Amino acid sequence: MELIEERSKNIKTAERNGHHTADCNSNKWAFLPIGAVDVDPDGTVTFANPSAKRMIGSFLDDFGRFTCTHAFKLIQDDGLDFEPRANPVLRAFQTGKAVENVVAGILNQEKKLYTWLRVDAIPQFKRREAKPFSVTMFLTDISESKTVHDLINLHLQLELSLSSTHGLAKSMDLILQHACSIRDFDCGGIYIVDRITGALDLMAHRGLPPAFTECRSRLDFTAPQTRLVIKGEPVYSIYPEDYIRSFVKGTISEPVFTYLALIPFGYDGRVTGALFLFSRTLKGTPSSVRHALEAIAARLAAVIARENAVEALKDSENSHRDLLNTMNEGFIITDDAFTLTYANDRLCEMLGYELDEIIGLPVKSFLDEENRKILNAQLEKRKKGEMEPYELEWKREDRKQVVTLVSPRPILDSEGKFKESFSVLTDITELKRTEEALRKREKELTVEKGNLEEVNTALRVLLQKREDDISEVEQRIFLNMKKMVAPYIEKIKGTRLNGTQSTFMKIIESNLEDIISAFSQNLSAKYSELTYTEIQIANLIRQGMITKEIASILNVSERTVDVHRFNIRKKMGLTGKRIGLRSYLSQFK
Repeated sequence: MELIEERSKNIKTAERNGHHTADCNSNKWAFLPIGAVDVDPDGTVTFANPSAKRMIGSFLDDFGRFTCTHAFKLIQDDGLDFEPRANPVLRAFQTGKAVENVVAGILNQEKKLYTWLRVDAIPQFKRREAKPFSVTMFLTDISESKTVHDLINLHLQLELSLSSTHGLAKSMDLILQHACSIRDFDCGGIYIVDRITGALDLMAHRGLPPAFTECRSRLDFTAPQTRLVIKGEPVYSIYPEDYIRSFVKGTISEPVFTYLALIPFGYDGRVTGALFLFSRTLKGTPSSVRHALEAIAARLAAVIARENAVEALKDSENSHRDLLNTMNEGFIITDDAFTLTYANDRLCEMLGYELDEIIGLPVKSFLDEENRKILNAQLEKRKKGEMEPYELEWKREDRKQVVTLVSPRPILDSEGKFKESFSVLTDITELKRTEEALRKREKELTVEKGNLEEVNTALRVLLQKREDDISEVEQRIFLNMKKMVAPYIEKIKGTRLNGTQSTFMKIIESNLEDIISAFSQNLSAKYSELTYTEIQIANLIRQGMITKEIASILNVSERTVDVHRFNIRKKMGLTGKRIGLRSYLSQFK
């Protein structure tokens, strides 16, 4: 309760001054875990809390120098710049209504990277004014959830593309294309280990200049890059310049690549190759991107193993089984009724069964009712020759659930009828758990936002109470003046007063009326540049006094009064206009 009262006091102080100060905003929003930024109608950033500065860059410590459009480089979810009419801040100013749940990328001026945010633009209003004097942007960082979402989509797109791609060379080129599209990797290559010599052979590349591919098409067993690959551990590092130069010397023009991601892959405990990716700008990679790259490398290993397995099917069923059992992903063959006729060791490991326990069983025996419906729909698609990937949730032997991404391939007979199919199963259980955790966190943030709205409602109630109290005090002052002061003034006026005393009595009576009618407040509210002396003279002019009388009362020269009269007309915009100053001032009651 004390915190609410303190915030209310700061807001009241800011409203009496006619504007919100940075201190007031700091008291309101500094404690928030989400970003808060205030923008005035000119687009100038007037306040940013610590969370916003972390998201957008600490340059906002000097936020008063920047306009909203200068400070925030906004892009939409599709990567395009926001049009002015779509900008949430401008929309909030134009409509006077809150603009909520806008997904936008904001350029972090320090890191030179986009932070993905959910933006809520809330207009702020002064009492009795229809147009907002400020807009507060609330910024919720959704970069992590968006990155995971984008990576899942990328993986699904890769699986969809691979399902319709034939041949190892095309598959490797497709995988490399998707790998290079992650973050700021400029180019890369796929090296395969020569089983006899242990050297690395460049089998696919993307974006590398001819000079590099010619000089580095083969890395012998003693090369430092080969030794790193054989260790089997992924490497994400900014290497010393001399190390990079030893790899790309004389092959790549400036600027030199300074960041290298090296992800080995293989099967059966043996490294069979590596994915190399280069960047000119990256300083590091977050864990979600690393997991995605390692999943792509694992998928690459699976593709190589699958393609080798398909070739082996033509030669020998035994060699076919051996190769499939070395895959890092599950592999099954089913007949036209989706009955298991073959499963590799990885599939048995994923489900927790021995091979002889599952062969001959229908796939639906491992699924619940909902996933059986999915399987039936997929069976109809297989009969039509369709082979897009889909998700399927399996029940393990210990009753736990395993979520897989199934990449099917139908096999047709000589008449073009569906005969059987084989499928690669990728375990995405952990990926789905991460996605669910992010959804849960988003719901928690929604609840926190609701709590903030309740606090805002309480503050509005307090502000209304303040306005009611002010009206009550003004009414009391008016009644007291009428009952306790006005009668005595009338009695004094009934006594014998000389000319000067009578003049001063009129001034006293006029000033008391001004207190009740708030002439000075109304005049200074409209013309804040008027000085105290100018307001005094304006009040006497409104009462009908001439320059000589005003000079006598204020004990100044008539020339001084004339100068003040001229300044009053100038500040009120009456210079050169045929409008009497007294008649103009009479409108301020």
